[in-house]
Amino acid sequence: MDLRVIKILDVLPITRVDLADYSPQTLALSGRSFQYTQSVFVNDLSMPLRTTAAFGYTVISPNLIHVELPAAMSDQVISKIIVLGNTSILYETSSIEFSLVSITPVQGISGVVQQFLKLFLTTPGTDLFNRSSGGGIKNMAGITLNDPARQGIAVKLMVAAKKCTEEIRASQSICTSIPPEERLVDVAIGSVSFREESGDAEIELEFETEAQRAIIKVGV
Repeated sequence: MDLRVIKILDVLPITRVDLADYSPQTLALSGRSFQYTQSVFVNDLSMPLRTTAAFGYTVISPNLIHVELPAAMSDQVISKIIVLGNTSILYETSSIEFSLVSITPVQGISGVVQQFLKLFLTTPGTDLFNRSSGGGIKNMAGITLNDPARQGIAVKLMVAAKKCTEEIRASQSICTSIPPEERLVDVAIGSVSFREESGDAEIELEFETEAQRAIIKVGV
């Protein structure tokens, strides 16, 4: 059984955005469950904790976050704000982050999600027991995200997802003790989006096991 190495980050609800009466420019975000905040993004720019930088976010209460903007954003139109919080349940708005979360086994649909993601990132030829194993997504690091390349990247991601799904299903077919919530039926790519500012791609994956369904977002 695998140890848990994925951290589930859920998009926390923002109900209101105001301009706080502070200088430099500071946003006041109202919402819920902000005590679980792990990351804050404004116009796709990651905001650090205010205590560690000259700008950034401060969790005032479970319902309020202040985000002090950098000087370079003072004239920008704020069009997108995302607050991610550390949760333990997969929701449709969940994102995934790799880290050694705890020395505990991972079970249920989270287990098959973790198995898939590790396989998705594995480079074919690096597994001594199965040279063809892996989706090879790490090989895409450094690719320029210009318009001509994006369609090719999206196709490669879809092919890799199908390959990894078939590999997991084949390995599970010879084991009768896998519970229904971990027995994979299909993984579909809902969408692929690109962030020009950071050079990242974000993939929406829909997992279906015999007992559960989950939609997650993975940045690569």
